[in-house]
This record gives sequence, structure tokens and C-alpha cells, in this order.
Amino acid sequence: MQYAVIEGVSFGILDGVNSILKVNNNFERIFMVGGGSRSSFWIQLLSSLLNRNLSVCDQSEFGAALGVARLAMHADDNIKNKDNIIKEIKISKEFKPKLDKINILSKRYEIWKDLYSANKKIAPNLLT
Repeated sequence: MQYAVIEGVSFGILDGVNSILKVNNNFERIFMVGGGSRSSFWIQLLSSLLNRNLSVCDQSEFGAALGVARLAMHADDNIKNKDNIIKEIKISKEFKPKLDKINILSKRYEIWKDLYSANKKIAPNLLT
């Protein structure tokens, strides 16, 4: 059951990545941040599902908060030297797609999309 939840959330992430790729495919490096970045199992699954290399940086659980803070500092006119805000990220782990997992995950993703589309019609009725 736990794996099914992780896989389903991962498929939702893949949907998001596919949406981004439709408007901008100019990104090479993907950094995993937040609590989920502590799960090597999940990141390896995502790497294979997305068919991309994924990186975890030092203290990645603070990455989202640090990113927001850096954006705020860029917007702050009182900070004159913007070059010091963003520094090179130190990578602690890197994950590469497992070729033997890509095909099965792609097939499961297609089934998930079909199930999602079919259930989309009945979901509003579940709330009544």
C-alpha cells in the first residue's frame, strides 16, 4: 500500500514535469529538496520515472526555505551585492535512472493516467 502511494505521488510529479517541458525544456539539473529528499528509495524511483539524473544537496531539507529567502533577497533593493546571494550547491548524493525500471514505470504511468481520467468524472459525486 505504501509503495502504491509513493508511485501515485510520483506520477503526479511526472505530470508536473511534463507540463513544464511543454513550455521550457531548458533544465539539466534537478535538485531534490524537503523531507522527501531523505528517502533514497523514492529519489531512485523518481530518477527512473523521470529518466533524469537527480541530485540531493547538503541540508536539502532546508532547500525550499532557502530558495524563498534567496528570492526575497534578490527583490530587496537594500541588498546591493546580489552576486553573494546564490552560491554553488554542494551535492551529497546523485541518482541516475535505472534502465531496467524505466519501461515498467512508463507502462504503469499510462495506466495511472487512464485511471485518473476515468475517475475524474466520478470524483465530484464522492463528496456528496
